[in-house]
Amino acid sequence: MATKRGLCPYCKINNIQHSIFLVNPEASSVFCGTNMHQINPIVAIRNYEHYMEKMIAKADNTLNVVCNPYLAYQEYADVIEIDDSYIEPYLGRLLCLVYMSKVRSSHLIDAKLLLEVGIEKNFTKISDAQLVFSFLRRIVKVTEEYLTAVRKRLTFRQFFYDTDCLKLYLTHVAEAKEFENVIYDATNVIKKKYENEKINTFLNYLAEKISEKEMYLGDYEFITVAGITYKYDKTNLDYSVEIKNCKKKTIDAKTSRYRMASLSPEAKNMRFIKDEVFKDYTSMIRAKKAAVVWFILFYIAFAACGACAYFFKDNFHLFIIFVAASGLLFVLGTVFLSLNISWSSQINKKKRKLEVY
Repeated sequence: MATKRGLCPYCKINNIQHSIFLVNPEASSVFCGTNMHQINPIVAIRNYEHYMEKMIAKADNTLNVVCNPYLAYQEYADVIEIDDSYIEPYLGRLLCLVYMSKVRSSHLIDAKLLLEVGIEKNFTKISDAQLVFSFLRRIVKVTEEYLTAVRKRLTFRQFFYDTDCLKLYLTHVAEAKEFENVIYDATNVIKKKYENEKINTFLNYLAEKISEKEMYLGDYEFITVAGITYKYDKTNLDYSVEIKNCKKKTIDAKTSRYRMASLSPEAKNMRFIKDEVFKDYTSMIRAKKAAVVWFILFYIAFAACGACAYFFKDNFHLFIIFVAASGLLFVLGTVFLSLNISWSSQINKKKRKLEVY
């Protein structure tokens, strides 16, 4: 039987690389190379698998709950550094790259290159094809969210703020199409191991998106700062940016009152377009945990002041002081409780949104 990796349960995990060793599952016992403990090989193998699953779960939590793709990307990389046979860290890093994308710069091409490497190295030995297919569907959904969010930042109603915004958006559209082409190829690889109707539907959906050159633009018209309307030449199949200057036209009264925005921070009398697309919930989660502590402390202090007020009910001045203090503590505790509920609601909405995928 082929050897497997094992992890010594007695070693302190300061440097896991020194605690991992190859194990023969058929052996009666094995010895740790670090501390020479005698170990059952099944225990060592299960300990290693459990440790790797914990590392992957931690990275998943950082990405999906804390919504910190930068830290999650590093945590997935740590898993791959230890053992590159797991497919989940590769897929997690793909999601991280999409979530790390900003308005002015995307990581879709980086994700495309990473997926191409994954197809060559990992997709031929997939054991859970359904899991990979679910990941790819989610990656496509997140990519669509990204393009939709970018378009909203760069437009007002059906108008782009200026030609720079239009060029930037079309660049991201071209990058997304390249990425989706590679996702299409990866899905075809999975189809050989996991054949069902959902995969065929997904492939048809991707093929339609990739071939439809006006999918992301629709009937959009584009306006420059100077008030001259430009239209994109939709006959370009390769999405090269060619903008045709049309005659000046009067913009309707509602549209003419919108506040101009610019990608440049140096533009005067214009709103600066923010770069963030996907919100980082790290600060909100920390604040939520702090709010729990504070509203519990304030309510305990409120109860204590209430008890003191009852105890000193015969002393008018002390009674008034403790009643006022308890009222103030109750209000403060309620404020922190309300903040905790509000932040929890926002975080739970994010979780429910992830479950849709």
